[in-house]
Amino acid sequence: MSTPDKASQLCVGCGMCCDGVLYKQAKVAAGEEDRMAASGLELVEEEGRTFFRQPCPHSSEGRCMIYETRFRICRTFECALLHRVNAGELGLAEAQEKVSVAQALLATVVTTDPDARAARDRIGVRARLAEEMLGDDGGKRGRIARRLLNLIALDSFLEEWFRLPNERVAADDQLMDSSSK
Repeated sequence: MSTPDKASQLCVGCGMCCDGVLYKQAKVAAGEEDRMAASGLELVEEEGRTFFRQPCPHSSEGRCMIYETRFRICRTFECALLHRVNAGELGLAEAQEKVSVAQALLATVVTTDPDARAARDRIGVRARLAEEMLGDDGGKRGRIARRLLNLIALDSFLEEWFRLPNERVAADDQLMDSSSK
């Protein structure tokens, strides 16, 4: 099976690189700023580099709604899972199972913390839960701890299977970058 076939079978329906689950922002390629802004993407500048905030408004249920005219980062990016499939290190069925596990972990998290779907929001939810845990007299600690562990389990799984090795840093520093391959 060719790489595009594998990518379409794995990526369609996943979309975590676009919907904010995996990254808080994505790098903008030079020269694409105006087109991206015109398409409705929110651009931000950090340390002399331009990014667009995730989730991408063109992502819908694991599919890109502007696929034919998508941006350079979107055309070139491979998550660690797809990279492993393309390298022959992991079979397509195994990779699809990893996507299912990630989606199940995410579902568990958003059941108790709906505002923790996006990577950038999970940072704040973790901090809030940690504060609640410190301020609790013990009555809610078990439930709070379980919610924190669910968040950690999700982010750890994403870190292990979906982020490239050079992206494995603190969650608030995650940046999808086309130079990461």
